[in-house]
Amino acid sequence: MITVADYIADFLVSKEVKYLFGFQGSAMLKMLEATQKTGKIRYIQGFNEQASSFAANAYARINNKIGVVMATSGPGAVNLIGGIADAFFDSVPLFVITGQDYLRNVAFRGQARQNGFQDMDIVSMVKPVTKYASLLDNPENVRYELEKAFYYATTGRKGSVLIDVPIDIQFAQIDENKLKGFTPEQAEQTKNFDCEATIDLLKESKRPVMLIGGGIRTADACSELREFADKTKIPVIATLNGIDSYDNITGFSGLYGNTAANLALLNADLILALGARFSLKQIGRTKNAYAPDAKVIHVEIDDSENNRTFMQETLSVKTDVKVFLTELSKQEISLTCEDWIKQVEDWRECYADSVCTHDFDLDPVRFVRAVAEVMPQESVATADVGANQMWTAQAFRSTKGQRLLNSAGFGAMGFSLPAGIGAFYATEKAATVFTGDGGLQMNLQELNTLSLLRPSVKVFVFNNSSLGLMRDVQKRYYNNQFYGNNPQEFSCPDLEKLSYAFNLKFLKITSESDFAKIAEVYTDDEPWLIDVQINEDTPVANRYDDKALRKRIYLDFDGTLINSQGRLYRLFKELCPECDLSEEEYNTLKRTRITQKDLLKNRYHYSDEQAETFHKMWMEKIEEKERIETDFPCEGVTDFLEKISKNNDLYLVTNRQNKDLVIYQIEKFGWKRFFKDLLVTEGKKSKQEIILSAVKPLPFDILIGDTGEDIKCAKALGIKSIAVTWGILNETVLKEYKPNYLVYDIKELSVKAGE
Repeated sequence: MITVADYIADFLVSKEVKYLFGFQGSAMLKMLEATQKTGKIRYIQGFNEQASSFAANAYARINNKIGVVMATSGPGAVNLIGGIADAFFDSVPLFVITGQDYLRNVAFRGQARQNGFQDMDIVSMVKPVTKYASLLDNPENVRYELEKAFYYATTGRKGSVLIDVPIDIQFAQIDENKLKGFTPEQAEQTKNFDCEATIDLLKESKRPVMLIGGGIRTADACSELREFADKTKIPVIATLNGIDSYDNITGFSGLYGNTAANLALLNADLILALGARFSLKQIGRTKNAYAPDAKVIHVEIDDSENNRTFMQETLSVKTDVKVFLTELSKQEISLTCEDWIKQVEDWRECYADSVCTHDFDLDPVRFVRAVAEVMPQESVATADVGANQMWTAQAFRSTKGQRLLNSAGFGAMGFSLPAGIGAFYATEKAATVFTGDGGLQMNLQELNTLSLLRPSVKVFVFNNSSLGLMRDVQKRYYNNQFYGNNPQEFSCPDLEKLSYAFNLKFLKITSESDFAKIAEVYTDDEPWLIDVQINEDTPVANRYDDKALRKRIYLDFDGTLINSQGRLYRLFKELCPECDLSEEEYNTLKRTRITQKDLLKNRYHYSDEQAETFHKMWMEKIEEKERIETDFPCEGVTDFLEKISKNNDLYLVTNRQNKDLVIYQIEKFGWKRFFKDLLVTEGKKSKQEIILSAVKPLPFDILIGDTGEDIKCAKALGIKSIAVTWGILNETVLKEYKPNYLVYDIKELSVKAGE
């Protein structure tokens, strides 16, 4: 016979648990004692339950095994919820054990708010952020509950679980040989997927990318990813939790992602998403603008993530990503995308430093790069939440087997310091902590854990005496109203004095000339506190509105703008007194693509000489500035140009014989301010040549035109086309040239071009 507490301790030992994180209280002391009597589990006590849960979380991420945290009832259990939620959202196998008040106080509460001391229904509180949570109300069920919780934490899409154990249950005697175990009803199926459909889509693509997320690590699929990526050469782009899964990523993508990575996604025609969930930070608020032309293969072990976010996926594959990549690598896949691969590499080289700022003495992105260069091989870096997280994600690359941990889904400030402690015990190598002065103060007390236990944790604090990312938001959207984010309401304590108080080694970095000092931090096994002083206005570069990511729109319907259909009809009637057509009849004839000369000769019996004279008069009068009319919906055009120029670069493209007339018309209506450039030339130069002489078009660029030749030009450039029907387009033209989009009025054009 043994106690329930002893059985729990032996269970943890059987699962090869070597570290227990937590903070003690009376309701869990019996279980804590039992674990320590085994002699096989080391107890790491932090100074706050939340911090301990983050440490256990990081430990689990690194070893891809269960992380265990223990706390007492009531406030102790509540303090764990942040770490529980973080593990749930980022798919981390976290096993939470909480002590609870006596069973009679929690099981038979009735309508009373509370019966005992610190008794509280923690199970109900954490159910939304756990895969399984249960109160152990019967000693005989201890094996069943532990095995069930462990199964759920480590099987399928991993996550957090909680077992709540009342004090009297912990002391209860049980016969471990007579306990009922847990047997899963049915093992999850992970091999049922269509490999051929995936291969067909890959072979059809000309611009494929792989988008990797945290699922690569949780599935232990890094080597399989490397094999497949090296074999196919498909560019690999990472989400926040996928950055350390492959050492040759194009970059980190998303709201503050690297320019090359975002450009590759925007212009891709196929996305192979592996263990990535398409969060809002990844795709942005305008869902239709994210990879608008791409087919999507989404490989995900959790069905609820498929087709959830923004699109009807081309192929949704429910399977373990490790199994998927293993099977795919066995197949012969011949891709023809060498030009695309080179284009992505060119972007990578061109925009390597676009994430850096150049206005201050110390750029945080270059600083992170400098730290990564001297970090030990296969060691771990952790990032907090805020500007520091984005700088770290933009800069960090796992070139020496290094790892990077983030609180991605939950986004908990205060994560990185305790996570760094957990990472150290997972690897027994120096851990690197990147944090802001805001995140540091969320779990500042863990500096005392460093002081007492002396783990080799190097804490780099980006010190700008402000909540930097919030300061940027307050600048953008709140008229520089820095509520709670000004020197009177927020500051960073003197870090040098803190290091003295906690007996930590200290270094101050004030400019990039100090970067050479970083290596000193890694010459010993002591904990360090490093004050990285940056300007309070140091920005996070590379939002989605980064200029390099702006879509280019080429407007090629200037003739329609200058010469409305009404004006063309009136001019024809003026020069051809015999005209017996109504305006509607005239426009209908023009849409049949009949030439003016044929119309004059066939309907009005003009000779060749008369038709030629008509044409000369027509060309003279149509180019007269004083004849420009305003019956085209100029107000609608102005609104359209103003709207789409906010987030896109507009170019006017024309090769009209009288280019001055075009410029005159653009200036007359005040439209010139909306255009990045006027690509205007005279003579025979084609519109394709005009565009190529100014820019290098990308697949997500758009040409808006009103003739078949315009649509043909877009196809030749490899960009999308929008055909406007108020020009001379007709059904024959549309069937022949097949524009990507067709719009019938200016309002519809505003919507479609904006997408």
